[in-house]
Amino acid sequence: SARAFAPASPIKLLARFRVVVDVLCLSASDSKLADALVVNQTVTDMNLSNNNLGNEGARHLLECLKGCHSLISLSLELNDIAGSVMDEIEDAIALNMMPLQLKLHMPGLRANDDHLRELDYSCYEGRFHTDKSAKTLARVLAVNQHVTKISMCGHNVGDQGVISLADALRTNRTLKHLDLSGNAIGDRGACALAEALKVNARLSHLSLAQNTVTDKGADALFEMMRSNHSVKMIDISGNKASPAAVKRLQSACSVNNTPIAIKELLPRLELGDRSLAKLDLAHHEFDDAAVTLVCRALHTSAVCRRLDLADNLIGDEGAQRVADMIRANEALTAIDLSSNMLGDVGAQAIARALLRNTTLQRLDLSRTAVTAAGVEALIANMDLGKNDTLIELKLDGCDIPEALNDKAQDAACGNAQPVKFKRILQRMQLNDPAVVELKANHSNEKEEEIFFYNDISCRLLAVALLNNTHVYQVNLGNNKIGPEGACFLADLLEENTTLIELNMNNNQIGDEGARAILNVLKTRNNTLQTFWCESNNVSPELIEELAQQIQLNNMPTQLKVTLDALKNNSPSLTELDFAPSAENNRRFDLKGLQLLCNALRSNTHVTALNLTDNNIDDRGMQLIAQMLHHNRSLVAVNLRNNKISIGAIDIARAVLGNGVLQHVLLDGNNVPPPVLEDVEAALGVNRHELSSSHQGRPHPWDDVSPAAFKTLEYYDSLTTDIMADAMKDREFLTNLGQVQYICN
Repeated sequence: SARAFAPASPIKLLARFRVVVDVLCLSASDSKLADALVVNQTVTDMNLSNNNLGNEGARHLLECLKGCHSLISLSLELNDIAGSVMDEIEDAIALNMMPLQLKLHMPGLRANDDHLRELDYSCYEGRFHTDKSAKTLARVLAVNQHVTKISMCGHNVGDQGVISLADALRTNRTLKHLDLSGNAIGDRGACALAEALKVNARLSHLSLAQNTVTDKGADALFEMMRSNHSVKMIDISGNKASPAAVKRLQSACSVNNTPIAIKELLPRLELGDRSLAKLDLAHHEFDDAAVTLVCRALHTSAVCRRLDLADNLIGDEGAQRVADMIRANEALTAIDLSSNMLGDVGAQAIARALLRNTTLQRLDLSRTAVTAAGVEALIANMDLGKNDTLIELKLDGCDIPEALNDKAQDAACGNAQPVKFKRILQRMQLNDPAVVELKANHSNEKEEEIFFYNDISCRLLAVALLNNTHVYQVNLGNNKIGPEGACFLADLLEENTTLIELNMNNNQIGDEGARAILNVLKTRNNTLQTFWCESNNVSPELIEELAQQIQLNNMPTQLKVTLDALKNNSPSLTELDFAPSAENNRRFDLKGLQLLCNALRSNTHVTALNLTDNNIDDRGMQLIAQMLHHNRSLVAVNLRNNKISIGAIDIARAVLGNGVLQHVLLDGNNVPPPVLEDVEAALGVNRHELSSSHQGRPHPWDDVSPAAFKTLEYYDSLTTDIMADAMKDREFLTNLGQVQYICN
């Protein structure tokens, strides 16, 4: 084969052959060999031992090795070459054993060429990167100031090569991305990188995927993350590390995606730094992995009182980690998770955690994916005494019905009340027949020792009593209830028909609150019989109106319903029935009867009045008699089963001046028989056909005393027909005279 090339000398042969003879007698000044090596790109092994190259010849060889990429073995023994030159030659030979691309980059890397910023050695070029090539690269990286990204994935770099790279990272200040995936790196290499990254503040992305790292190496990297603030991503997927270790490392990387100051808070929390009472981690794009690390630091923290995680990327898994933290933490009072991605699963986890937590007071889930299922879980664990501390639950922007949101707010507000009050509200809402009254009056207690019920208390009470059928008495005197609280109670009175006594003395309801109560008493409520509102800055006029409405509520319901129509002389109202019934068994007292009689004085349409079984006594009879002196429409009055006795004589007198009333029923009373006869006799006159003709007009008997019946003047005042009729009724006149002494 040598003849085929017809070389002129051994040097020319070198340009064509892969293997050269062992000994060539070369002088130090002969550079032809070196030049031939540049031309030849196939020679792999060369033995130049025992020649006379010296330093000058060695440097010629060194220069030629820059262009010769195939020579990987060169023996230069017994050539009187300096050690430093031999080192350079060895490095040059080592470069030839590496992928070509690295060798071509080396001059620029050594010269800090600013064009060499990203080095991609991921493509196979006939030679794999090994520990040696990694060491070579590491030497230039230690001083290079421009390379920012290196990819050496898919080669044979092992722990020794990575250890060299790690040493370079201790001084390198520019490299940001290092991809060593798909190599032969184990725990030693991972631990070396971890130690280097404790001082390196530049590298942000490190890939060790598809290597042989175990939990030991993963844990070393995780511990490094406690002090490193620059690494944003470490990929150890496809290694021998456990999923838990991989996930823990990912969480640590997520924290490094936040500002350094945020990460620095975590060890301070673990150390109990009391300046961290409020931890603001909002608007940092935290994902579930990141919040997991934060929650781990807060598990036993006794210093943080408020945690703001609003506007992040926290989903149900992150919310579950928050729930785990809530179970263990005994210091947090407020957590803001608004504007995150958690849904019902996360909300339900938090609800379960509330069963174990006794400190959290405020929870914000606004603008999350929580729906009715999650909210109902939260409500269930606040009701019935399961959680008594959460007093504020924000759900703005959640996809839930308004009624459910109101229920959630009521549950939270209930926790803001004293536990004793909350318990009795729960019993009221369950309509416990054993609960018939509420006493929340603090008149005999010291202010600094008590809880003053407020507007929220009234709203909760109104909800609890809405369908209650047992509580009849509520005492809220000496509290701090304002107009809004009074309006809540007014809403209650629209529906509740059991409550009959309400005490609101010494509060702050003012005219606004008093008017709300007054309006409902006028229009909807007929059952409240006692209402106190003294010392509430309410005008005297409103107090008087309230008293009148309460008075009406103590009367038969029909009186309140018809009173305005009576006063307005409505023509549609012709009969009044005030007899007690199963639905309304209230009876008249003197004040109520006075109201009725005042309304009937000038009424011209009511013809029948039933006052049966109303406990009317002789004083009431006087009021009725006075009314009958003026009324000219009543034809029949039923007064059966009352407590009337001698006072019935007032009816007899009124009948004489009435001229219209024809029937008065007094059965079941204690009226003396002579008085009954007098009443009947007077009614007989009114029933006479001539007397009946005077209906609706002033009667000539007005203001005439019974004694006048026996006077000549009386007879002269009557027409002949009426006088004849009266003379026939001698018994009436006689009896009237016989009872004269009783009337006196």
